[in-house]
Amino acid sequence: MAAGHAVWRLVPAVGSKVSPPRERVHLAAKRREDAQWLREHFMPWLGRRVRGISSGDNVTAKRPELIPFETGDT
Repeated sequence: MAAGHAVWRLVPAVGSKVSPPRERVHLAAKRREDAQWLREHFMPWLGRRVRGISSGDNVTAKRPELIPFETGDT
């Protein structure tokens, strides 16, 4: 029974899609992309966290005054 279960797990189901093998990425290119992401996204976030500043500070509301909501039904 264990052998049958092992075979069942290795054989894809009928109609299932098998993913193609992933393309190999050059290690230096991956490190370069990671460094760019760190500079563009992580470092500004970290700087704001250290200074206690939110990304929403100094942003005003689009509609600062409360107005009635109209549904369009008459």
